Amino acid sequence: MSPLQRLLCVSMAVVKEPMTAEVAVATAPAPERAEARRTRHWLWAYELVVILGGYVLYSKIRNWVTAAEGESVRHAHDVVHIERTVRLYHEHLLNDFVAAHGWLAYICNYYYATLHFIVTIGVGIWLFRRHPLHARQLRTAWYLMNFIALFGFAFFPLAPPRLLPGGNYSDTVVVFHTWGSWGDQSVSAHSNLYAAMPSMHIGWSLWVAISVIFLARRTWVRVLAGLYPVATLFVIIGTGNHYWLDAVGGAAACLSGLLVARVATRRPILPRVNSREILGQGRGAAPLDDAPRATVVHTPAPEEPATAGAKPVVAVESGTAQEVGDQR
Repeated sequence: MSPLQRLLCVSMAVVKEPMTAEVAVATAPAPERAEARRTRHWLWAYELVVILGGYVLYSKIRNWVTAAEGESVRHAHDVVHIERTVRLYHEHLLNDFVAAHGWLAYICNYYYATLHFIVTIGVGIWLFRRHPLHARQLRTAWYLMNFIALFGFAFFPLAPPRLLPGGNYSDTVVVFHTWGSWGDQSVSAHSNLYAAMPSMHIGWSLWVAISVIFLARRTWVRVLAGLYPVATLFVIIGTGNHYWLDAVGGAAACLSGLLVARVATRRPILPRVNSREILGQGRGAAPLDDAPRATVVHTPAPEEPATAGAKPVVAVESGTAQEVGDQR
């Protein structure tokens, strides 16, 4: 297989200075374009198996880690003490507010039970389709974040506010008979009720926000991505499932995953801010690895007759001409 074919077949891999995958495919001969597309289909299947298999393994380990209720409650009192010391123990305010409004409690309960998965999966698919050159690094960071979280579940089991004896919190899932969250007996019977530190709802939502804010083209999409962790924080506190410090732990796990992935692979996770032309050209420009398909024009040299082997000139419509040229 020629070097160009190998480049096309691994066009979803992360490189130090990402080259536009669409430009590489568009400028290749037809047989190599077809081979690249077939290989990408296999890569999709591979990534799907890796991600689903990894999540199943993570869930089994998370739920396998068990702790005595007394230890979890003792840790909960420690967290409450720390929050009171720094004047942060105000979870009751949000929990009472949500519990006093049935319609809001239902929204928060189903948000907690479903969006955690739907949004993360949706963003993951979007990354592999539109930003393949960054998707693998972000996927690696996501794995590392969850791996780091397992240490918290194993060594610091924590009773959530709704399970804190004498805490006077409302378990909104139980009170409003909402299906699908950890408070539901059909789910809690197969889950680790004391895996509250760190909050992976916050960890995953922050991972989503960072990915979208750095790579999305439209301003409103980036704004929504920035609000997503804020809304998730409101939900996890309002439903009595987490403390404020759990959210801090989730954010720390997410950022640690990104940092470890960067250091371990020695490759950038996301475009550098000072090199992303999207910031200078406005939100209408395409990200570095999301440029429109290049237009191939066979142009002969001036004052010379056209030949069959004339070198193609690539016209890139937005954003990446210089960096693509450097990589080529």
